[in-house]
Amino acid sequence: EQYQSLVNNIPGITYRCRFDKDWTMLFISTQVDNITGYTAEELLHNSKVSYGVLIHPHDQALVTATVEAGVENDTPWEMEYRVRHKDGTYRWVYEKGTSIKDASGQVQYLDGFILDITARKNIQNALAASEERYHRALSGTGAG
Repeated sequence: EQYQSLVNNIPGITYRCRFDKDWTMLFISTQVDNITGYTAEELLHNSKVSYGVLIHPHDQALVTATVEAGVENDTPWEMEYRVRHKDGTYRWVYEKGTSIKDASGQVQYLDGFILDITARKNIQNALAASEERYHRALSGTGAG
Protein backbone atom coordinates (compact mmCIF):
# COMPACT_ATOMS: atom_id res chain seq x y z
CA GLU A 1 0.00 0.00 0.00
CA GLN A 2 2.81 2.43 0.88
CA TYR A 3 4.72 1.49 -2.26
CA GLN A 4 1.65 2.01 -4.45
CA SER A 5 1.02 5.39 -2.83
CA LEU A 6 4.64 6.41 -3.43
CA VAL A 7 4.56 5.36 -7.09
CA ASN A 8 1.23 7.09 -7.72
CA ASN A 9 2.52 10.35 -6.24
CA ILE A 10 5.65 10.56 -8.39
CA PRO A 11 5.03 13.31 -10.98
CA GLY A 12 5.77 11.06 -13.92
CA ILE A 13 5.53 7.50 -15.16
CA THR A 14 7.31 4.59 -13.53
CA TYR A 15 7.39 1.44 -15.58
CA ARG A 16 8.62 -2.11 -16.03
CA CYS A 17 8.49 -3.41 -19.59
CA ARG A 18 9.73 -6.17 -21.83
CA PHE A 19 12.76 -5.63 -24.05
CA ASP A 20 10.74 -5.99 -27.26
CA LYS A 21 9.74 -3.79 -30.21
CA ASP A 22 6.48 -2.77 -28.51
CA TRP A 23 8.08 -2.01 -25.11
CA THR A 24 5.30 -4.21 -23.69
CA MET A 25 4.37 -2.81 -20.30
CA LEU A 26 4.34 -5.25 -17.40
CA PHE A 27 3.77 -2.43 -14.90
CA ILE A 28 3.05 1.22 -15.57
CA SER A 29 1.98 3.82 -13.03
CA THR A 30 -1.34 5.62 -13.24
CA GLN A 31 0.41 8.91 -14.11
CA VAL A 32 0.67 7.60 -17.68
CA ASP A 33 -2.75 9.04 -18.48
CA ASN A 34 -1.49 12.60 -17.80
CA ILE A 35 1.18 12.25 -20.48
CA THR A 36 -0.40 9.91 -23.04
CA GLY A 37 -4.14 10.14 -22.43
CA TYR A 38 -4.22 6.36 -22.10
CA THR A 39 -4.84 4.57 -18.82
CA ALA A 40 -2.38 2.10 -17.35
CA GLU A 41 -4.89 -0.66 -18.10
CA GLU A 42 -4.96 0.27 -21.80
CA LEU A 43 -1.17 0.01 -22.01
CA LEU A 44 -0.55 -3.02 -19.79
CA HIS A 45 0.40 -6.02 -21.92
CA ASN A 46 -0.60 -3.93 -25.00
CA SER A 47 -4.26 -4.53 -24.19
CA LYS A 48 -5.48 -1.51 -26.23
CA VAL A 49 -2.26 0.15 -27.41
CA SER A 50 1.46 -0.48 -27.11
CA TYR A 51 3.83 2.15 -25.80
CA GLY A 52 5.97 1.55 -28.89
CA VAL A 53 3.36 2.96 -31.27
CA LEU A 54 3.08 6.12 -29.18
CA ILE A 55 6.71 7.07 -29.80
CA HIS A 56 7.05 9.66 -32.58
CA PRO A 57 8.15 7.97 -35.84
CA HIS A 58 11.19 10.25 -36.10
CA ASP A 59 12.27 9.27 -32.57
CA GLN A 60 11.82 5.48 -32.88
CA ALA A 61 15.42 4.81 -34.00
CA LEU A 62 16.85 7.03 -31.25
CA VAL A 63 14.84 5.27 -28.54
CA THR A 64 15.77 1.81 -29.79
CA ALA A 65 19.48 2.63 -30.21
CA THR A 66 19.72 4.34 -26.82
CA VAL A 67 18.08 1.46 -24.95
CA GLU A 68 20.10 -1.15 -26.85
CA ALA A 69 23.35 0.66 -26.02
CA GLY A 70 22.40 0.77 -22.33
CA VAL A 71 21.53 -2.92 -22.33
CA GLU A 72 24.73 -3.88 -24.16
CA ASN A 73 26.96 -1.77 -21.91
CA ASP A 74 25.10 -2.54 -18.66
CA THR A 75 24.57 1.18 -18.09
CA PRO A 76 21.46 3.27 -17.46
CA TRP A 77 20.16 5.28 -20.40
CA GLU A 78 18.77 8.81 -20.57
CA MET A 79 17.00 10.37 -23.51
CA GLU A 80 14.41 12.87 -24.66
CA TYR A 81 11.80 12.02 -27.28
CA ARG A 82 8.19 12.65 -28.25
CA VAL A 83 5.11 10.54 -27.51
CA ARG A 84 1.69 10.88 -29.08
CA HIS A 85 -1.15 11.74 -26.73
CA LYS A 86 -4.54 10.13 -27.30
CA ASP A 87 -5.78 13.51 -28.59
CA GLY A 88 -3.18 13.40 -31.40
CA THR A 89 -0.79 16.00 -30.00
CA TYR A 90 2.80 15.17 -29.10
CA ARG A 91 4.43 15.57 -25.71
CA TRP A 92 8.16 15.72 -25.05
CA VAL A 93 9.38 13.28 -22.41
CA TYR A 94 12.62 12.57 -20.58
CA GLU A 95 13.28 8.92 -19.82
CA LYS A 96 15.86 7.26 -17.63
CA GLY A 97 15.98 3.50 -17.34
CA THR A 98 18.07 0.39 -16.87
CA SER A 99 17.93 -3.26 -17.80
CA ILE A 100 17.42 -6.03 -15.26
CA LYS A 101 19.22 -9.23 -16.21
CA ASP A 102 19.20 -12.75 -14.86
CA ALA A 103 22.28 -14.68 -13.68
CA SER A 104 23.12 -15.70 -17.25
CA GLY A 105 23.01 -12.09 -18.47
CA GLN A 106 19.68 -12.33 -20.30
CA VAL A 107 17.45 -9.26 -20.09
CA GLN A 108 14.38 -10.03 -17.98
CA TYR A 109 12.83 -6.56 -18.23
CA LEU A 110 13.52 -2.84 -18.31
CA ASP A 111 12.76 -0.52 -15.40
CA GLY A 112 12.60 3.25 -15.54
CA PHE A 113 10.73 6.50 -15.27
CA ILE A 114 9.41 9.01 -17.78
CA LEU A 115 8.79 12.71 -17.09
CA ASP A 116 6.80 15.20 -19.17
CA ILE A 117 9.21 17.95 -20.28
CA THR A 118 6.93 19.56 -22.86
CA ALA A 119 6.82 22.95 -21.11
CA ARG A 120 10.63 23.11 -20.91
CA LYS A 121 11.02 22.10 -24.58
CA ASN A 122 8.45 24.71 -25.67
CA ILE A 123 10.40 27.41 -23.81
CA GLN A 124 13.69 26.22 -25.35
CA ASN A 125 12.16 26.22 -28.84
CA ALA A 126 10.67 29.69 -28.36
CA LEU A 127 14.01 31.01 -27.11
CA ALA A 128 15.85 29.47 -30.08
CA ALA A 129 13.34 31.01 -32.52
CA SER A 130 13.68 34.39 -30.82
CA GLU A 131 17.48 34.22 -31.01
CA GLU A 132 17.27 33.29 -34.70
CA ARG A 133 15.01 36.29 -35.42
CA TYR A 134 17.39 38.54 -33.49
CA HIS A 135 20.44 37.33 -35.42
CA ARG A 136 18.63 37.68 -38.76
CA ALA A 137 17.57 41.21 -37.86
CA LEU A 138 21.15 42.13 -36.91
CA SER A 139 22.60 40.68 -40.09
CA GLY A 140 19.97 42.43 -42.25
CA THR A 141 18.67 39.17 -43.75
CA GLY A 142 15.13 39.81 -42.66
CA ALA A 143 13.03 41.14 -39.84
CA GLY A 144 11.41 37.71 -39.52
